[in-house]
Amino acid sequence: MSTRLGVELTDEQHQALSKIARKRGIAVSTLIEQLVAHALQPTPAMIRQRLSDEVRKLHATGRNDRLIAENLGIPRPYASRLRNEMKLPANDPRGWKPKQKASTTT
Repeated sequence: MSTRLGVELTDEQHQALSKIARKRGIAVSTLIEQLVAHALQPTPAMIRQRLSDEVRKLHATGRNDRLIAENLGIPRPYASRLRNEMKLPANDPRGWKPKQKASTTT
């Protein structure tokens, strides 16, 4: 599915796009489509943030680094690094949550 949009350009903008499109041997409309598609691609920072969010969610369920890595399809050391950067403690290798230390109030 596609949508047609009217785009208003100054003469200078149109000339600049036309020059680039000519060099690539494509129409200006195709160039604009390519530029929009590129602009909508997630950045490495966006991808890393999504992974960090997923690591946090999986860690909260008690999964260890190995299980998190398997679930997300990333190397275990990378899962461990993301968890460490968020200052989350390592979960037990068997997948259990670590026991909370008893608070001592005096």
